[in-house]
Amino acid sequence: MGMRPPAVAALLLGSGCGPPLAEVAWRGGDAHWPANSPAALAESLDAGVDLHLQLWLAGDRQPVVWGAPTLDAETCETVGGRDIDEEVWLVEQPADVLIAGWRCGARAAADRPEAATAPFPLMTLEQLLDQLALHEAAAEAAGERPAALTLELGFFVNVSHEPEVIAAELVERWRAAGRVDGLRVLSAEPAVLRAVQARADGAGVAVERWLRWPTVPPLAGEGAWSAGAQLGQALGLVSATRRAEDLGVDGISLPVEAADRAGLDAAAAAGLQVQIGPLDDADEARALRRWAVDSALVRAPRVGG
Repeated sequence: MGMRPPAVAALLLGSGCGPPLAEVAWRGGDAHWPANSPAALAESLDAGVDLHLQLWLAGDRQPVVWGAPTLDAETCETVGGRDIDEEVWLVEQPADVLIAGWRCGARAAADRPEAATAPFPLMTLEQLLDQLALHEAAAEAAGERPAALTLELGFFVNVSHEPEVIAAELVERWRAAGRVDGLRVLSAEPAVLRAVQARADGAGVAVERWLRWPTVPPLAGEGAWSAGAQLGQALGLVSATRRAEDLGVDGISLPVEAADRAGLDAAAAAGLQVQIGPLDDADEARALRRWAVDSALVRAPRVGG
């Protein structure tokens, strides 16, 4: 994961002594399978791993499972196998065009030769919920706890659909699938979280909301905002806990670079659930057991044994 500041290194290297953290497969477990892919969904559910997936609205307002407002030119290609030579914005294409026209996979990684890289069509929210329902029925029949799902809602200011549209498409499709509870959403955009709560209240759907903090625009890169978050916290100018309390959310999700012990303790004291990540694997998550953290987003969750 590269070099970390001393405070972060201490956080990860401390000896854990508490119970294991709940692991959540980041983007479906993107060290094992292509991020946000049908394979990641199926394999994570088969392994009984709680999972995190990302949603963006296509041009026709249909939610598709994907991690950015554009297709990735490095991992996506046309159905005919041609490279993408221009930006493909999801908001400019209907979902059926995106699904029919492109396939996306994963970057080959020398340190993870077992990782799947096969291309796949984008998955719709309805397809995701169909698979989740099958998994839940099988888990109930076996007397097992089904995997929990966290949906991270993408938003890009002045480009994406309005927060109220995102909320409507998510909540109404959730309810149309026969669900009135179990909706857990994550977003870095406060307006999206507020809109989801308002829509869920009107639809009679129970929702759990998490703030992904700090708020940064997608495509901006991680270096600048992680440094800015650390500086702001050190100067007392920003606080994830205060922001979360203002929004009335249930939990906060923090990158390791933006976490410090005082901030985590403050969040726990405020009654907030706390999540850290993404981390590389379960070993890094294990090192956080002494801290006020409830769960960890993990790129390579344990999937066997």
